[in-house]
Amino acid sequence: MTANHISGAHGVTVQAGTIHGPVTVAAPHWRPPPVPRQLPPDPPRFTNRRSELAQLHRARRTTRLLVLVGIGGVGKTSLAVRACHDIAEHYPDGHLHLSLGGGSGSPVPPGELLGAALRGLGVAAEFVPHTMSDRVALYRSLTHSRRILVLADDAATTDQIRPLIPSGADSVLVATARTHLPALLADGAAYLRVDPLPESGATELLRRLLPGTITAATNLAPLTALCAGMPLALCTAAALMAITPDQPIETVAAMITRHRSTRTGPATEVSMHTGLSASYSQVPDPGAQRLYRLLGLHPGTRYTAPAAAALADTTIDQAHDHLVLLTAMSLTHVDGDAWTMHDVTRNHARDLAAELPDEETNAALDRLFDHYLLTAAGADRALNRSRWRLAEVFTRAEVPRFTDRAEALAWWDAEGTTVRALVKLGWDLERYRQVGELAETCKAWGSIHRPYEAWEEITGLAVASATALGDTRARAYALLLQAAPAMCQHQFAVAASLGAEALSLWRALDDPQGTASSLEVMAVALTASGRPEEALPKHQESIELHEAIGKPRGIALQRRLYARSLARANQPDAACEQSEYALEGLTTLAEPDPFQVVQTLIDRVAILLALGRHEEAEDTGSDAVREAQQAGHRFQTGAAMRALADVAAARERPEDESRCLRDAHDIFAALHAPEAAQVTDRLTRLGPATP
Repeated sequence: MTANHISGAHGVTVQAGTIHGPVTVAAPHWRPPPVPRQLPPDPPRFTNRRSELAQLHRARRTTRLLVLVGIGGVGKTSLAVRACHDIAEHYPDGHLHLSLGGGSGSPVPPGELLGAALRGLGVAAEFVPHTMSDRVALYRSLTHSRRILVLADDAATTDQIRPLIPSGADSVLVATARTHLPALLADGAAYLRVDPLPESGATELLRRLLPGTITAATNLAPLTALCAGMPLALCTAAALMAITPDQPIETVAAMITRHRSTRTGPATEVSMHTGLSASYSQVPDPGAQRLYRLLGLHPGTRYTAPAAAALADTTIDQAHDHLVLLTAMSLTHVDGDAWTMHDVTRNHARDLAAELPDEETNAALDRLFDHYLLTAAGADRALNRSRWRLAEVFTRAEVPRFTDRAEALAWWDAEGTTVRALVKLGWDLERYRQVGELAETCKAWGSIHRPYEAWEEITGLAVASATALGDTRARAYALLLQAAPAMCQHQFAVAASLGAEALSLWRALDDPQGTASSLEVMAVALTASGRPEEALPKHQESIELHEAIGKPRGIALQRRLYARSLARANQPDAACEQSEYALEGLTTLAEPDPFQVVQTLIDRVAILLALGRHEEAEDTGSDAVREAQQAGHRFQTGAAMRALADVAAARERPEDESRCLRDAHDIFAALHAPEAAQVTDRLTRLGPATP
């Protein structure tokens, strides 16, 4: 065997003598991920804040952490975005933007934030480490020698910020928060308090918001006084002036005053609520007004036109036009391909939504839940088309089709937080059936992205909802859902226990599919925890059940897992036989599954080596590389190359072992997979080899 190392990001070419004769496996062209440029657009009407900007520019030369502190609506985010654009050129290796959700009532967990940051830095979703400590370590490694800028907006806790601080001395993190977060002093934080604009600044902002409408002689004092220097209130006042250009300032001010509620509190808070009420009352389209009220029912912070259309029971085009109109009134803001609200505005909309009749509220929520259920089901199906599903939603013709896995993952990136919020809302509203179905649609997303805190909460609420319904079948399925995050976090005893509880329920229901799936969970958990002998009878029964119900794919997958457990139990002959059956079954499926084929080939290499069948192991490893490359599975190509390195080691060919390991390392490193470090350690132990 000869393995030719190709420098750069061009992949691996393998030439091997196989049972089919010499073959050359062409290398696909793999490009490195683009440098992240995630900053929001520079605020076009930004004004004043010269002193604050100067302070920020000075501070960033001496610290890696800048924290802007101020009340909601005071303009922290706009100031932070402007400052980041001013200094962006000093950080050529990437600009990250993360929304921390401090004002939403549901702050984003630190682990999810790190996952998003790692994906922004080019780590493929499936290779984001499982544990918080591993994510922190990888983030530090990736930022150590880079000059990057991180904007962390709307922090609620120190724990959200601290892991995101880049490790490189020439990088910086700019954060916004409503509270001081004093514990960050230990991290060298420099704080800047953001106060309401002075009257001169408020006047300047209004003039910039309405160029040509306000002359130098216009007396804006009646309006600026009502807004208390709060940029959010000033923007809503400007929106009112824009739709009533012929009205004197005094008339607009009187209009706002009429909406001053009986609310008590700081003048800044009252001024913002008053301005929002006045702006809402002047929205010229009743349909847009209705949508604004209904958005107060939405538990998330991001609103797409399709979701808004479902909420309001309109067409997508109508919802789009209404959102555009609300944006013109400074009640919503464009956020990429969706819209969002300032949390102060969101609370105002929720106050209005609380006044809706119960019948209208329930109908709107029915439509909203249905929209997300259908879309999430489509995304889940795109990520795994073949797994066993229970939820009724997957049988519905309205489930949308996603183009590919990338599109489905992009949807989950954008909407995963909203789906979690919907699950929590469903639980609070006793919509138990919808909670269970939504939880099932999250399975592939959870397995790939590993949002552990959200995943555990969602599956836990699924179990609780099924229990509340008294639905044994739903509870048994939910227990299997709950076992998945436990397994991924190597909590094998927990996973085995959940599988055992589900097994007893499925047996009582006399359900062969559920019984087989529970046995699989238990067997895999037992093998992973070092007890493969106990797993073997469970694998055997699972295979028999799949054969009885006629599921060829299930039979093949169970045989692959059975072969792995047999190998761990030091039964290589039996393992080899089962892997042959698995390979035959997988390669004859009506719907090919190249991922499972390659995984079976890779597992089989180790089994053949244990039997001393080195030449056959080499042929199998070469087949695995070829199949992985043809399917475009980068990680599996690296894993197959590492398996070929094992063959070379067994055949005492250190030069080939070194070449295969270097090729595997190139692939793992490009993916930021933790296996790169393992291969590096092995290369170090191997020492220099003759090329």
